[in-house]
Amino acid sequence: MEETNMKDFDVKELEEDINNFSDDEKYLFDCLQDSRKFRDRIYKKRKEMELTERDLANKADVKAFEVKAVEGGKSIAILSLVKILKSLELDINKIFE
Repeated sequence: MEETNMKDFDVKELEEDINNFSDDEKYLFDCLQDSRKFRDRIYKKRKEMELTERDLANKADVKAFEVKAVEGGKSIAILSLVKILKSLELDINKIFE
């Protein structure tokens, strides 16, 4: 399987529950939303540049599984993440905008 499956979850289903979340649960939910934005931004930029996961891995000098991992929300080495972001010409300071 070459491409990461970018499944969306329906935030609207959670809207009623969010009002009942504790502060800790709200914080965790916000972190998950930021993580999703981050992954989506990387995935969309790669697609925009018409790169496969393997193409991006070669361009960034990282392993293909690391590209797949970051797009899938898994942890990777910070150096690998920086290489991927630089290869996609993404600024880590602006990626959540």
